[in-house]
Amino acid sequence: MRQMKRIILLALLLSSWSSVHASNSWDQWKDLAKLKPDAKQLQEERSKRAPEDEWNYTIQRVSKGSGKAVNVDEYAVQIDALPTGMSKNKFFWHVRQNLNDFLDQDISPFGGLSTSDKGDWDSQMNALVGTLMKFEIKLALGGVAHDTGVVVVSRSENHTWTFSPVEGSFVGSIGTHPVAGNRQFGLRTKNGKLEFFTRAFDRVFPRHVSLAEQKAFEGADKLWKSLQENLVDYINNNGGSATALTPNVPGGNNPNGKPQYKDVCKDASLGLGC
Repeated sequence: MRQMKRIILLALLLSSWSSVHASNSWDQWKDLAKLKPDAKQLQEERSKRAPEDEWNYTIQRVSKGSGKAVNVDEYAVQIDALPTGMSKNKFFWHVRQNLNDFLDQDISPFGGLSTSDKGDWDSQMNALVGTLMKFEIKLALGGVAHDTGVVVVSRSENHTWTFSPVEGSFVGSIGTHPVAGNRQFGLRTKNGKLEFFTRAFDRVFPRHVSLAEQKAFEGADKLWKSLQENLVDYINNNGGSATALTPNVPGGNNPNGKPQYKDVCKDASLGLGC
């Protein structure tokens, strides 16, 4: 009997330990989930550089999204050798400055919201916080054949930057970006190998997009795979060596298979709130 009690107690302890240490499918994206940029601060940073060209907007945070699913993803390219004559810094700046060249133009061209923003984007290696950029999304989403999604550089560190979607009365757009959350891009060393990557924690935003949630995820998946493919082609065709890694997208493009917001928001460490 005493032995049985010990076994039961041990089983309970192991069960408790397992539940405490069990990982959620979104854990490795927690840094992006916790990033909650201040629109006013970002606007002030931009106005210092372009006081004559101001826009007011709000940040589209995950907690304000309309989709039932949370998208967490990572698309990476392993670089075994950089293009001939390129250092790590030169390669990063080239890719960041010419990001549009690495995206499928049939899905979404990319560029500065204004002449000022394009100038800021092209001015130096690390992206300037507050710079406004836009994705001209061509795929039909929820009956909308074209959508201009505006993003702001909300965080910029050595060899990385983060875009946060914004909502505002921008010329040529319907005012909102199809997703809410944060997407990071960058160059890193992982397991001894250099990688260029993009990763996100986001959720569809306006209601008309939530009605076509899976199409939105499929469109984004195609866009970031095109980034991988074009980066690999560029590197391999210019004296380097690179391979596109298998995307890490828990749940795939099916909204029912992805982490559900009703579950994710209960993770108190993210500060989202249900």
